[in-house]
Order: sequence, then structure tokens, then C-alpha cells
Amino acid sequence: MSELTREYFQNATSWESNRVALALASKRRAYVFAALLLAVCIIQSLALVGLTPLKTVQLEAIVLDRSEGTIQPLQSLKEVQVSLDDVFTKKFITDFMLARENYTYDTAELLYYTAAAFMSPALQTQWGNFWNTKNPESPLNVYKTLNKVRITINTITLHTKESGRKDLATVRFRKTITNGDVATTRAYMATITYSYVAAPTEEAVRRINPVGFMVTEYRVDDEISGLDSRKEGGNL
Repeated sequence: MSELTREYFQNATSWESNRVALALASKRRAYVFAALLLAVCIIQSLALVGLTPLKTVQLEAIVLDRSEGTIQPLQSLKEVQVSLDDVFTKKFITDFMLARENYTYDTAELLYYTAAAFMSPALQTQWGNFWNTKNPESPLNVYKTLNKVRITINTITLHTKESGRKDLATVRFRKTITNGDVATTRAYMATITYSYVAAPTEEAVRRINPVGFMVTEYRVDDEISGLDSRKEGGNL
């Protein structure tokens, strides 16, 4: 083999070796770059996961009462899953309120005794004096046989004290007084203090109030102006 041929093959071999070395170096750089890119992606993902609680948005639905202009939050399913005790308490409050605030001449006696079945002895005494026809404000004198009174209960809220005890309720309701073709409606708020005592022993009372739900104090205020308030259980 001539010297020129030998030198040609040596140069070719050297060139091939250099090309392989360059290819290996490029491959290593690609691996390093890919590894760095993967590390950056992992870090970004962890950062996003860590920031997710800070970016949580809690939406709250509200309900507008156009007739009263009030806004209240819409209760969630969890909030409306009340205990059975609360269900019965609201039921007894409803029965008491309907008997206490409704009026027609034909049902006056029934409503009178139904409301009294939920009252403490002190309230029963005041209730009897209130209905006495010698009292100018007695429903029998104010409404007589012409007027009709109907209430619609909007909400009943049971308040829980720090001790966990529940003995206070707020009732928002609307009262409509109809006299002939004329009807007047106003909004009110009742504050009720209550307790559970021994079940009534009288059969007639037990049919109305079977578990001894007792209203010990009752107050009604005008929802808008706070006027025309009346309180029972303390000073009238």
C-alpha cells in the first residue's frame, strides 16, 4: 500500500471517530436538556398543586325577596339536613303561630284553645285577659264577625346558644287582614322563647301538644318599622 493510500485511510478513520464522538456528545446534551426540562415541569406542577387551595373560589347563591327587599343566602343541602328534634320544634311553633295569629269568628274558640295548649301558665293567664271582651283590644272586639286574619310563615330560625342549648326562635311572617273586599298585608317578626316540659295530662290538650312543647315568652315586632310590638311572658 502506497504512502498516499495509507494517509487517506488514516484521515478517514480519524474523521469517522470525530463524527461518532460529536454524535455521542450531542446525545448526552439532549439527555441533560430533557432531564432539566422534566425537572422544571415537576417543580411547576408541585407549585401549582401548592397554590391550588389559595385559588379556590367559593360561590354563594343568594335569594332576593322582592316583596320585602331582603336578601338571604340559599341554604345548602347540608344546612337543610336538620335534626328530627328541630323538625318537631318548628312544627309546634307553626301550630302555635297559626292558632295565635289567625282569626275568623267561626274558628275563634278553636284557635283560642289551640294556642293556649302551647303556652306556659303565665301566658295562659295573659291570653285569657287579652281575649276578654272587656278588653278593647280583644280580637272579638277588634275583628268581630267582619274581619278575617290569615298569616303566612316565611321562615323559622332556631338559635343555638354557646352551651348548645336551643330555647329561642325567630319567626318571620306576613299577616293579611281582610274586611270585605279590602285586604291589608304587613310583615312581622316574632321572637319566641320555649322549652320542653312534661307531657300534658289532659287528653284534649295532649291531642294538640303531645310532648309538652311550651312557649314561655312571645314578642311580635313590625318587620319594617319596629312599631306595634307586643310582648307576652313579661310585661305586656
